[in-house]
Amino acid sequence: MKVIDLLNKMANDREYRPLKIKFLGVIYTYNATIGDYENDASLDYGIFADFVVENILNDEVEVIEENKEIEDFKTEYTMRQMDIQFKNKINELVRQVNKLTKESEEK
Repeated sequence: MKVIDLLNKMANDREYRPLKIKFLGVIYTYNATIGDYENDASLDYGIFADFVVENILNDEVEVIEENKEIEDFKTEYTMRQMDIQFKNKINELVRQVNKLTKESEEK
């Protein structure tokens, strides 16, 4: 993916922040506490801090690990009543974990 595509995706979806990104051979990890990326090698902040952005817009960036939500179970008509109760409880837990994850990323 090109840098401009990543920036557009992040601009259009304020929640979208990949956990790990590789740019010019350096891996950056998203730090939700500071709301920016850290260079894994030197702990410098910001992916593009050392570059003139308009000069790198067409350069390639690799999304290594995306931040994915846990998906709910899908109900199947053949499930027994107890299975449905387990599914409902697990889905409730999944929604709560996703909510807490989003809140921690916003901080």
